[in-house]
Amino acid sequence: MWIALGCACVVITFPTFFSPAVAATPVRSAVVASVFNVGWAMTQVAHLSLAPDMGGGERAQLLLSAVRQVATVVASTCAFVLVRVALALLPSPPSAAASAAAFHGCARLVVGAGAATTACCVGLVALTQRRQRAAERKTAADATSSVAHRASRASRERARLSAAPTESVTESVRLGEWLQQPLFWAIGLQYTCARLSINLTAT
Repeated sequence: MWIALGCACVVITFPTFFSPAVAATPVRSAVVASVFNVGWAMTQVAHLSLAPDMGGGERAQLLLSAVRQVATVVASTCAFVLVRVALALLPSPPSAAASAAAFHGCARLVVGAGAATTACCVGLVALTQRRQRAAERKTAADATSSVAHRASRASRERARLSAAPTESVTESVRLGEWLQQPLFWAIGLQYTCARLSINLTAT
């Protein structure tokens, strides 16, 4: 859900950010840029959270993270090359309107490719999860017949555990508690500075 929402924010705001109507008004530019960055962060964080579901071990998750970083660099390089080629194909000297139209076309192409690859990634992850759950159900069904003689002992153990006082292992953390954690603000500041440096170098 978060990937879809973040991707929708990016797809809507990125092409419109460079339109003359938005660029002429500082307030509109600030709003569109803010929504774009929020959607971009939502997509990145949600995409990173898929690593435990896609890879079983720590090495597999590390490999997925490395592949993600390499794919990010390759996609950024391809986007810059695409814009450079599109601007180079314009008649010399290019007019401002022609340059803007070429850039807008590249932006729409890049956003469309990103949305398509995101949809494919989410679909493949969902398909993999369904197959894993089906395999787990089949394994559990096969194992049920071989462990039938342990049912009575498991029942007695469950009865003993239910009679004993238990404590909750996990506790839900409220938003106010998150805002009181210094580490929350430190990580947020670090991520904001990283995104700001990336955006400044990209422009």
